[in-house]
Amino acid sequence: MKPKRRSFNPDGSQGRSNWARYTAKYPERQALYKSNAWRWARLQQLRREPNCRICGEKAIAVDHIIPISQGGADLDANNLQSLCRRHHNTNDGRGPCGREAGGAATSAAVSRKEKADENP
Repeated sequence: MKPKRRSFNPDGSQGRSNWARYTAKYPERQALYKSNAWRWARLQQLRREPNCRICGEKAIAVDHIIPISQGGADLDANNLQSLCRRHHNTNDGRGPCGREAGGAATSAAVSRKEKADENP
């Protein structure tokens, strides 16, 4: 039987999940993402906008346009956007990918998709 492969993380947190690392870094936010209010806001956002705002694929994640750490509202529907897994992972606190200076997701991909739909 092969030994379980352990992942290496630069911060020394071997084997810890992303959620465990996130809540260790920001313990005050754990309450928000475990709350019924967040679950309801997330569900409503995915119903309103079922496709990724950037590429148009099926959305599975809800992201804050202006991050809470930068003063964005945590449950305001105008500050939420639906994203697919790929765009959420590249957008979620790991750098400016998909974000303009103000924090909003870029709509270039959506504009290209709309133009393609207009000109079949």
